[in-house]
Amino acid sequence: MCSNDRILIVDDNDMNRKMTSRLLGKLDLPWDEASDGLAALDKVAQEEYALILMDYRMPEPDGVETTIRIRQMEGDYYKKVPIIAMTANAFGDDLKKSKEAGMNAHLAKPIDVGMLTETLAQWVR
Repeated sequence: MCSNDRILIVDDNDMNRKMTSRLLGKLDLPWDEASDGLAALDKVAQEEYALILMDYRMPEPDGVETTIRIRQMEGDYYKKVPIIAMTANAFGDDLKKSKEAGMNAHLAKPIDVGMLTETLAQWVR
């Protein structure tokens, strides 16, 4: 995977980014933030992340499209970096679309520190 232990938080909602960053801070993990899919694509092109927490519903491009674009980038890292959807609707069509796009798992909003810890343990070395 990557040697970096940084997490990228991608969410268009300031409050959601703040809450998620507080949880990562409690776990003593470094993070970066992106307020939309385009900013996320720029950050991912510049740095390798241990994991990406991707908001499912954002203005253009949404989390699904951003994930598709990451997976299409040149290099093995982009195919393998864990991308975890953050969504209030973690069921049905959303689950199917996110898996087809290349997302690895889901975290339900609001993010719970226990679930976040469990997800990180599963996907990050």
